[in-house]
Amino acid sequence: MHVARQEVVIEKVVRNKRKSITIIKGMELFGIKLSDASKKLGKKFATGASVVKGPTEKEQIDVQGDIAYDIVEFITETWPDVPETAIYFIEDGRKVPAA
Repeated sequence: MHVARQEVVIEKVVRNKRKSITIIKGMELFGIKLSDASKKLGKKFATGASVVKGPTEKEQIDVQGDIAYDIVEFITETWPDVPETAIYFIEDGRKVPAA
């Protein structure tokens, strides 16, 4: 049986020149309710955050704005079960560890 590695992947997507969205995937693997997480993220960063189905039918959190680098500290402080070593960024199509 294939077990998915527990990791949170953060990716910044630029929409129409100025607007960017930070996508967070994998938080549910740590037993985190995505709806709760999206509310906390929206409050913390004073922005819109929603749970959406990604292209692979897996749910992910879309946060408006570029908060990719501030988010690691917030995730590790808010959800201590998520170690910084399990958080990755997608940069230029490559997966880069946050820690």
